Amino acid sequence: MPGMLDSHVHLMLNAAPNKSVYEDNWGYVGAQSVAAANQMLKRGYTTVRDMGGPVAGLQQAINENLVPGPRVLSSGPFISQTSGHGDLATSKFKISNSFTGIPDKAVLMGWSYVADGVPEVEKAAREVLRTGASQIKVMAGGGVSSYYDPLDTTQYTLEELKAIVAEAENWGTYVAVHAYTDRAVKMAIEAGVKSIEHGPFLTEETIKLMAENDIWLSPQALLFGMTPEQLKIVGTPSEPKMRKVNKESKTVLELAKQYGVKIAWGTDLFGPPGKQALQNQEFMARSRFWSNFEILQQATSNKQKC
Repeated sequence: MPGMLDSHVHLMLNAAPNKSVYEDNWGYVGAQSVAAANQMLKRGYTTVRDMGGPVAGLQQAINENLVPGPRVLSSGPFISQTSGHGDLATSKFKISNSFTGIPDKAVLMGWSYVADGVPEVEKAAREVLRTGASQIKVMAGGGVSSYYDPLDTTQYTLEELKAIVAEAENWGTYVAVHAYTDRAVKMAIEAGVKSIEHGPFLTEETIKLMAENDIWLSPQALLFGMTPEQLKIVGTPSEPKMRKVNKESKTVLELAKQYGVKIAWGTDLFGPPGKQALQNQEFMARSRFWSNFEILQQATSNKQKC
């Protein structure tokens, strides 16, 4: 069935983040992304919101009919604080480019901008918008796939988030944040963020706040139900984080249904082709929480601002 929208994909991440960003040949990463876009289109997704990465070249090739793929709503490089979820270096002992002036490969290739303080985040937001991004993606809390930020961290200050939101609004667009916890999400809402990506640890109070403020939630029913064994991350720093997500995310979806939070269809199944091929299993995963009609609306007609 064509006409579906996946509002959380990473078309350039066709391996573990450290491999796609730092290890694999750049031409190979591009070839992988072309294949991934083609397969996603064949699965019925005619529009995708790419939530961070150097996807602009692939987007241009699709727009010029050079390669088959869905319409891409790019977020461009995601914005992260130092040591945040988007600080992609895999060593705790990396010498920061803030002090050496030597740019990180993630910055050079357009994966992410590590920015701290209001002036830096304003500049980073403007750089992202210059790439033609449809929206801005900000890392506002810890995550599973990053190496050294605990899941429950809150990232960025209210002033920094407000500065990024102001830049987005100046361009007639919005900010989406990666966030897991109440504290991070409440701060994002106060700053004017319109879309919360993930949110597996939110409480009833915060879910109600999202409903009252017309804030979108982009949850991943399938991914957050997958075990470390299924994801093949046993023995990595991500394993204990994923087990916590497995334990707590179910309640959030039940509360979101109860309070009528606006739900986006987002899968976030980046990685090898076999994992991405599970994309349509999100339908079955969501059937525990929503009716078939509601799920179809989420995947086709519940559109976030584009």
